Amino acid sequence: MNELKEIDEDRLYEDNVYRYIYCSDFVDFYEKDIQLIHESAKFLMGKVDVIVDKVFDKLFSFSCTKDVFFRERGKSDTNMIYDQDDQSTPYVGKRKSVLRSFVVKILTKPYDEKMVKLFDAMGQVHSLMSGKATVHVALIHMNLMLASLQDAILEEIFLYKNSDDEGIAEFDMEGTIRAFGKVVSILGDYIATWYLDPRCIKGTEDAFQETKSAVLA
Repeated sequence: MNELKEIDEDRLYEDNVYRYIYCSDFVDFYEKDIQLIHESAKFLMGKVDVIVDKVFDKLFSFSCTKDVFFRERGKSDTNMIYDQDDQSTPYVGKRKSVLRSFVVKILTKPYDEKMVKLFDAMGQVHSLMSGKATVHVALIHMNLMLASLQDAILEEIFLYKNSDDEGIAEFDMEGTIRAFGKVVSILGDYIATWYLDPRCIKGTEDAFQETKSAVLA
């Protein structure tokens, strides 16, 4: 049986690094996982554009997610036409570059305080609670975008494993897949934090009773 670890629950909502450490410990996301993610950059870096394009193809396949790109198009690109699936416009290109930069960072950068800030920024970018969003995107769409990103990455991992590329024999596919699953789960938590009512996520008995009373009222 694992040794019981004492967690300061209030601090989870006040200290992003402490939250990251807790999440990492809970899902067993450690240095070996980070190393596998960094090693996968050898073949995934050349596929970043493919991964990003797959995510945006999915976003443009549903009206509620496609609409997001047209809410402020007038500020940057007045030539976007809703009935066309052209993703080469400057505004969409800017959004793609943001996701491309994020993927590159999770593949190559240290998982330190800067990475924690990046995770937190990904949660704030489209949340009204953050006060920083220029375009609001509902949590359901953020979660599905994240799932689409994970799927696109895993698809490239399977393609690599089934190829004849150099290094296949030494490639730890199972460990790499698990590592990406863990980091996506942690990122999903940081995103959700900027959307959920603090009364529902802080976990105190008083908050629970307050929320319960409001629901039953």
